[in-house]
Formats: sequence, structure tokens, C-alpha cells
Amino acid sequence: MKKRDVYMENKKLIYIADDDFSIREALKAFLESAGYEVEDFETGDSLLKAFEQKHADLVISDVMMPGSSGFMICRDIRGFSNVPIIMLTSRDSELDYQIAMELGSDDFFTKPASPMNIVSRVKAIFRRMEYERERYVSKEEPDGVVCTEEDKIFLSEMSHELRTPLMSIKSYAEGIKQGIMEAEGASDTILEATDRLTEIVDDIFNRFSTQKGE
Repeated sequence: MKKRDVYMENKKLIYIADDDFSIREALKAFLESAGYEVEDFETGDSLLKAFEQKHADLVISDVMMPGSSGFMICRDIRGFSNVPIIMLTSRDSELDYQIAMELGSDDFFTKPASPMNIVSRVKAIFRRMEYERERYVSKEEPDGVVCTEEDKIFLSEMSHELRTPLMSIKSYAEGIKQGIMEAEGASDTILEATDRLTEIVDDIFNRFSTQKGE
């Protein structure tokens, strides 16, 4: 049997929020064609309400919408979920980019954005998540390594926690390289993300070094 990408074995659910019907329909068509289940919403508030009832595997949200902005929706979702979030905006603004990254967005596209490029990014995100899952939650451990189910869950959660500061550093570095960000303005955020990475690594080290000493 030919091996398939595991991330496509179980159909992923994607939520889209954008007050522009044509954009929602175009994204939905391309994503469904790629094999995803898609639900679209005219406002971020309706997406958030649906997400609270049933979590999606990925969220795509416009920034400027009636009611709560995409930034507010991103902040609210980040309060209880590490689901990947892609932000869309019609404003070519460095400030929008910075805010989105600081709130925990995984990626940021300026309209008009190619639906094919967005689908490619979605696939890349799911591939990375599946890699993390296989790496940290696999039932096959190397000889001599004892990893309990609780350890596996902990490591899986930490892998998702690592994603936000890593993506923040990567996005700011790319912004500086492309000349859309000033290095001086991004340095504080990069340092904060680095501090968060250090905290997460310390948590992992402390957990397993304590177990080793028991």
C-alpha cells in the first residue's frame, strides 16, 4: 500500500472568517479541492462562537471585519487554544504584521493573497504538526527510554507551545530581511520570544531531570 501523508488521513476542519463573500468562497473552493472540510463566517464573532462549540484544526481570519477585529479573535482563541491561525489584511501595514505576530498568529498574508499560496501554507502547517505528533507521541521509544503516556501528552503540548515564539522570531527575522521592519523595533519582541523559549526548555529539562533522579 502506497504511503499517504498522515495529516490528510483524517479530514481537517478549517474555519474562515472574512466579511468579503468572494474571498471566503474562493478560499473555501481551493481548500475543499485540497481535501479539507471548510466552514466560513461573515464575522469573527460568529467564528469564535462556532470554535467554542467545536474546535477547528486551523483558523483563517481577516483583520478588519464588523464586530470584533481579527486581532481580537486571535487573542481570544489564544487564551484557550494553540490552533494554527493565519491572518489576512487589506492593509500593507508593518503595525498589523507586528500585532498579528505578537498575538500568536502563525502566518500573515496581505490581500490580494493567492488562494494557492494560502493552501500551500496550510499544508505546510499540518505537515509540521504531524511531524511533531509523530516525534513526541509515538508509541515506539528507543531502547532504554521509558516514556509514559503522561510524558507523551506533556511533550506534545510543549511542542505546540514552542511554535508561537519560534514563529514570532522567524516572522520578525523575515520582516527585517525584506525591509518591512526596523531591526531596532523588533528586538524587544525577539528577546521576549527568546525568553519564552528558554522557559519552555527549562520546563522540559526540569520535568525529565527530576524523573531521572527519582
